[in-house]
Amino acid sequence: MESGSFYHIFNRGIDSSAIFKSDEDYNRFLDKLFYYLYPSFELYAYCLLKNHFHLLVKVRSPENQE
Repeated sequence: MESGSFYHIFNRGIDSSAIFKSDEDYNRFLDKLFYYLYPSFELYAYCLLKNHFHLLVKVRSPENQE
């Protein structure tokens, strides 16, 4: 991945099955997302739906990584 580049990341459940079954699942996903993504990426937008999600991220430059 190239620093300064934007990426659209998405995923969905097998056969469009639900990947988020409760509000707690959405919150857990966001907690993990920020924990693992933040050091290397800036999150510009996200959309969480019952059976899939979309993320728009920008790769941080090496000097801005935490």
